[in-house]
Amino acid sequence: MTDTTAPFPEFGYQRAAHGSRDSRERADGGWFGPADTGLTHYTSMKGLVGIIESGGFWLSDHRFLNDSEEYHNGRKLVLSLLERLLDKKRHRPFRNVLTKTATILEHEMEPAQYVCAFSTKPDSLDQWRAYAPGEQGVAITFDSAPRNGRSHFVVAPAMALRRIIYRVDIKTTILIRTIARFAREFAADIGMDTPTDQDVWAEWLADSLAMEFIAFKHNSYESEAETRMVVPNSHASKFNDIHHRVTKNKIVSYLHSADLYTEAFKEDMGSDRLPIREIRVGPTVNQQVTRRSIEEFLRHTGYGHVPVLESDIPFRG
Repeated sequence: MTDTTAPFPEFGYQRAAHGSRDSRERADGGWFGPADTGLTHYTSMKGLVGIIESGGFWLSDHRFLNDSEEYHNGRKLVLSLLERLLDKKRHRPFRNVLTKTATILEHEMEPAQYVCAFSTKPDSLDQWRAYAPGEQGVAITFDSAPRNGRSHFVVAPAMALRRIIYRVDIKTTILIRTIARFAREFAADIGMDTPTDQDVWAEWLADSLAMEFIAFKHNSYESEAETRMVVPNSHASKFNDIHHRVTKNKIVSYLHSADLYTEAFKEDMGSDRLPIREIRVGPTVNQQVTRRSIEEFLRHTGYGHVPVLESDIPFRG
């Protein structure tokens, strides 16, 4: 696929892609506003040890995660919208690009997006069920407020935070705006006699649309109040390597956020520790024993100041 990190803005598809990023940064309509100062990551005990010992987060290839079906639902919404727009007279000059874009998305040819999920709820039954089923789960709450202009969750331009969108009307509006922006820039390039390779335009539009519906989920999941860290495939090269892990009969590729935490980054943050606010033990038997074992682990790893709490949700064996 085309490298979307190219400098601004020789071609219209570059201007359109940059416009998409700018609109998110402006928190258009509040859809992409800054995250709450507390973000909670639900994981297993093994995940807790991995995060603390490695000093960062694993961002996994979205195509092989448990909720990848939601991504496919986003794709279906885009394809339905593209089909309707093809019949619109105003999009006739852009019709071939829309058709090629639909082909790319229909055959799932867009590249991977790497994601890590968080919630604004620190003790949610839905999240315990989704991310720690059948095993001892923990919820790690982080202070996500930037410090000295730095954040462990947003490292521009490679890694961003995206609030999950649950409402269909908002999803549709976001997609229509993206397509309209590309159509305007396409017309501008034609007006300036700029070469317009429709295959390239379709690749860039497909990538931009995919970056939108990576943040779409069905409205039945709205209680999860999810926010995602996202790294597009075009920025994967900024990480030291692509790693792999085995889970549920799948090999999942992932990136490690600690690759972006340089010495200058740590100096500005004032510490090489993650901004952990608290850790909560999920509903289970022997919560107290689990809590004490976590406290001992934290003392040995430089996080002895972090409080360890027990979930208020009762355990049902």
